[in-house]
Amino acid sequence: MNIICDRNDLNYAVTLTARAASSKDILETLGGILLEAEQDSLTMTASNLDFTIKCTISCQVLEMGSVILPAAVFQDIVRKSSVEELAIKVDYNNYRTTIKSDKFEMELVGLPGVEFPEVTGGDYQAGLNFNSLQLLHMFENTIYAAARDDMRPIFTGVLLELQEDQIRLSATDGFRITSVKRECFYKGDNRRLVLPGKNGQEIIRLLQAIDSEDTELKFGNGQIMFNIGGVIVYSKLIEGQYPDILQYLPGEYHTTLKIDKSQLQGSLDRSALIIRDSQSGVVNIDSQGNTFTVHGKSIDLGQHTESIEVVSEGDDLKVSFTLKYLQDLVKHIPSDIILMRFAEKYNMLVAQPEEDDSSFALLMPVAGRS
Repeated sequence: MNIICDRNDLNYAVTLTARAASSKDILETLGGILLEAEQDSLTMTASNLDFTIKCTISCQVLEMGSVILPAAVFQDIVRKSSVEELAIKVDYNNYRTTIKSDKFEMELVGLPGVEFPEVTGGDYQAGLNFNSLQLLHMFENTIYAAARDDMRPIFTGVLLELQEDQIRLSATDGFRITSVKRECFYKGDNRRLVLPGKNGQEIIRLLQAIDSEDTELKFGNGQIMFNIGGVIVYSKLIEGQYPDILQYLPGEYHTTLKIDKSQLQGSLDRSALIIRDSQSGVVNIDSQGNTFTVHGKSIDLGQHTESIEVVSEGDDLKVSFTLKYLQDLVKHIPSDIILMRFAEKYNMLVAQPEEDDSSFALLMPVAGRS
């Protein structure tokens, strides 16, 4: 392989693909990036077997071929080279790879490209094209509720559901549920797929980094494929039966509040200054008429009490929530005004944007008031 690449194009592609390279000693090849030069293009692939990123750029190909280079070192070389072009040439006698410009020359020990494992799921069925910005917001507003531990592996994932002209993303860790539904053009089979949460986080980063109006989704054998502006992403799916989260929505509510998001966020943030253990710390809510009071206290630091004017219908209430969970919920409601409804059962909270009933966040209260 002998190629000449624009340094900026190469840096862009390496930066994206290197995120998928394995940091574990599963296979030596998985710690690297596969470079494949064909005709007038260079394709780079990195994978940890569960998640794969493939990116293709244009380049001048003097000799076709392939090689695997160590991802972290190769990325640093490209990133720290302040030149316009980089030449990459492989000696196939020992796979030593020369990377040079008009200012420097470096050599990396490579591996044969044929040793890179097969990471795709065979043939892929057509799925849908969906607005990239909408998809980004759907992931951002659901994935935070996915479980972090592996006690129930299915809950570490994000549920992607497809029905005719509808796409829904949902996540739960058993204490909270988030779900966002949007319209789309889809005429295929109904599908329920569970994407690993850590892979969903990488999808968010790619959607943020890549300038692409639409993202294409396709479905393979135990995998889902995303085409984000020409960057191809493959993710394995989690096997198992994800519960029907809509069945947990309460049928009746005793209290409905409309509250300003920024005021509520500020109040919770100030409580967090006192309740330093936000993961398990409890914040108390007292709603009397049109006054919504947030109260947090700590034996070591003191207490915080703050009242917010709200629009209220129904009963007064007193309820407690894990502070971090309530902060997460409020942060990810995409609306200036939040509609908060409290169910007859357990004072369970269901929150939605004021004018969007196609998404919701559900949060279970905690038993005691601190």
